[in-house]
Amino acid sequence: MDKNYNQRVGKWGEELASLFLQKKGYQPIDKNFHCRGGEVDLIMTKDEYLVFVEVKTRTKPTAGGSEESLNFRKMKRVKKAIDYYLVGHDTPLSPRFDVVIVEIFGSHPQFIHYEAVEI
Repeated sequence: MDKNYNQRVGKWGEELASLFLQKKGYQPIDKNFHCRGGEVDLIMTKDEYLVFVEVKTRTKPTAGGSEESLNFRKMKRVKKAIDYYLVGHDTPLSPRFDVVIVEIFGSHPQFIHYEAVEI
């Protein structure tokens, strides 16, 4: 598959994940936050937390799954972006890292939400 297709699917998954989280009471703050050497897909608030969310989108059931794509290198890039964001934004909220897997290979998108993931 071409890069543009993968990017469109990824953006679609991020939008679906954002709507899913908003239905769970999360409030959107920012999306696709980039810094040199890092990126985080969604930044939201929920209760006393500033939640940084990595979204992985699957369009077909395959062995391994999206969780396996969260390797050490990817997690290091996410951590770098979170640290950079926190330095530049004074907030009383506690930071938290979540992962949302969006599966779009059935009649309706399915979501797997991992809260407070260690990085």
